[in-house]
Amino acid sequence: MRIYSNISPFRHSVFIAILSLLLFLLSTSTQAQTFNAFVIDVDGGYAGMKEGMGATAGMRLGYGMRYKHFVFRLGTGMAYDYNNTPMPDNSEILPAIDSEQIEYLRHSNYTKRVDITHKTELQAYLLMGGEWEYFYFLIGCTPAWTVYGTTTINAQIQVYGDYDMFYDPFMNMPNHGYTTKPYHSDPIAIPTSMALYASAEMGVPLGEYFQIGAFADYPVYATATQNYRVGLRLTAWFGKFKKKHEPCRCLLDSYLPYNY
Repeated sequence: MRIYSNISPFRHSVFIAILSLLLFLLSTSTQAQTFNAFVIDVDGGYAGMKEGMGATAGMRLGYGMRYKHFVFRLGTGMAYDYNNTPMPDNSEILPAIDSEQIEYLRHSNYTKRVDITHKTELQAYLLMGGEWEYFYFLIGCTPAWTVYGTTTINAQIQVYGDYDMFYDPFMNMPNHGYTTKPYHSDPIAIPTSMALYASAEMGVPLGEYFQIGAFADYPVYATATQNYRVGLRLTAWFGKFKKKHEPCRCLLDSYLPYNY
C-alpha cells in the first residue's frame, strides 16, 4: 500500500500533463479564424487593344472568405470601357446621280479617322489566392458579356465627283457637296458578345477589412475584339471572424484532484 501511494500520484500527474499538452495542441490547431464577408470593390485604369488607348472603371459585389492564408472570392459586377482608336485612311467609290440627273462616281476619302467606343460589360468572377500581413495575390477567371455599346466614327472627309465626260474630277464645289470637312457618324450599336478573361491581382492589405492592389484582365477567348485591362482596385470586406468551438475541457477537469 505504501508503494502504491507513492507511485499513483506520479502517474496521475504525468497523465494530466500529457492530456493537457494534447488538449493545448488540439486547441491551437482548431482555433484558426475563418473570415466570411460581403465584398465590394471599385477599380479604374487603362483599357486598350493593339491600337489606341482608353480607360476602364468597374464595380463588383460578391462573397469573400479567408481561412488562415487562403483567400477565395466569387461575385458579379459591371465594367465600363472607353476607347479612342485611330484607324487607317480609307476610301469609298459609289455610283451616284447629281441634281441634273447625270451619272457620276462619288469619291469619299476618309483621313484622320478615330473611332470612339463606349462599352458596358456584365461580369462574373472566380478568384483564389493567398494573403499575408503585407501582401496578397489572387488569380482566376472572369467571364463577361457585352450588354451595351456604341461606336462613333470621327474623321476628315473629302468628297469629289468623277464624270466620264470630264477629264478632271469636280472638287471644292460646296454647292454640289464636293468639299473637305469634318465627319461625325451617328452612334453605331455594338453587337452583344462574350469573352473570358484570365484575371490576376496583387497588393497590400489595409488592416483586416480593406485591400488595395493592381489588377490585370487579359482576354483568352472572345467572340469579338476585346480590351485588356490593367489598373488599381480598392476592396472592402464587410463581415466578421468566426472561430471554431473551443475543445471540451470536461475530461481534463474530471482528472484534476478536488483539492488541487
